[in-house]
Amino acid sequence: MDIFLNPDKFLQRSFTWKEPIIVLFLAAVVAVYSASILAPYIAESTRELLLGEGLDASTVEGIVRLTYLMSIVGAAAGIFINWIIYSALIYFAAYLLKGKGSFTNLMKLIAFSFVPTLVLSPFSIFLVYDTAEMISKFGLQALSSINVSQVILSLATYAWSYMYLLFAAKNGLNLDIKKAAISAAAPLILIAIFSVIGFASAYLGSIL
Repeated sequence: MDIFLNPDKFLQRSFTWKEPIIVLFLAAVVAVYSASILAPYIAESTRELLLGEGLDASTVEGIVRLTYLMSIVGAAAGIFINWIIYSALIYFAAYLLKGKGSFTNLMKLIAFSFVPTLVLSPFSIFLVYDTAEMISKFGLQALSSINVSQVILSLATYAWSYMYLLFAAKNGLNLDIKKAAISAAAPLILIAIFSVIGFASAYLGSIL
């Protein structure tokens, strides 16, 4: 239970690649499942939009199939890409703060930051179904709307994940808690910046 109740103690252990890969694989499965729920609705809305703009049916079908495929593949790839980016940003920030440790060991520890994604997946999947229903009613425009429940769930997930990132930096790079907290904030600051840009774009799109 330390993985949930005492992540600091849990991440002091020495891990093989088995446990981190299992966590990442399960997170990818959740991401693909969520994408598979949305993909048909996005594909159908894309089809209607492109046909309405006068594109020929064969071209539209090709674009729709590619959109569907990229939704599924992108969901799985996104987990591993985020994992690598988190690890690289935290390692770089820790390096500036005189942290010392193995990058590969840090990567193993960072993988456990996806545990909150797994635990909260029933809630995220429920919201995905809700989004799918919105797309079926309002088309792709539904994706640009701000869903308060999704925002709250995202904030809760990131806040919980931050705890794992913090203790991964602390134990993987031999940092004190203050420097670990600063290092762990690096990827979340980047996420926050992109989120603000995304929300601003969605808001401007809704009023223009």
